[in-house]
Amino acid sequence: MRIVLLATVLATLLPLAATAADGGQGLRWDNANPAWSTWQARLSVTSTLPLDSTRPNLTPPAARAALRLSSDRYFNLAPLGDGGGLRATTALWLGPKTVALGSAAAIGPEAWNISAGQSAALIDNSEQAATAMPYLGLGYSTWWRKLGLGISADVGVLAQRPGGASLGRLLSGSDSLDLTLRSMQLSPVFQLNLSYSF
Repeated sequence: MRIVLLATVLATLLPLAATAADGGQGLRWDNANPAWSTWQARLSVTSTLPLDSTRPNLTPPAARAALRLSSDRYFNLAPLGDGGGLRATTALWLGPKTVALGSAAAIGPEAWNISAGQSAALIDNSEQAATAMPYLGLGYSTWWRKLGLGISADVGVLAQRPGGASLGRLLSGSDSLDLTLRSMQLSPVFQLNLSYSF
C-alpha cells in the first residue's frame, strides 16, 4: 500500500521538475510556461444507494461511498473549444470498484475540480467495502464555457490488487513480469463523461 501511494505521489509531482530550466545560472523557475497551466487535480466523492432485487420489501443495505483523487497532465495537443486536449491521468480510487467507477469526472478550465454525487446502483455485496486502487490512463477532454458543455474520454488500467505484487521479487528475478502483472489483477477501464452546467 505504501509503494502504491508513493508511486502515485511521485507520478503526480515528478513532472513539475520539468518546469525548472537550466539558464546557465543554475536552476530557475520558467515563468513563461508555468507548470500549473498544464496540470489539473480532481476530487470526486460518490455515495451509492444499493438496489437489492432479492430483498425488495426489506430494509435496504447501507449506502457505500467512494473517493477518487486524480491528477491530469495536459500535453496541449489537438485542443477543441475553450481548452483541454490530450492528457495523461494518474489517480487513486478509494472504496468499492463499482462505486468508484460510477463517480463522474469533473471537466472544466479550473485547476482544481471537486464533484460530489449520489446514485442508485446494483452492487455486488461480496465486494470489499474499502480498497485502494491506483489508475493510469490516457484521455482527451474539451469544454466550451459559453455553452456550459464538457466532454471527456479516458482509457487506462486499474490495479485491483496492487498489494499482490512484490517489486523486490520482480527485481531479484524470483517472479516474472507476467506473474507480477497477473497478481496485480490489472483491469481495463474506459470512461466517457459528458457534463453540462447552466
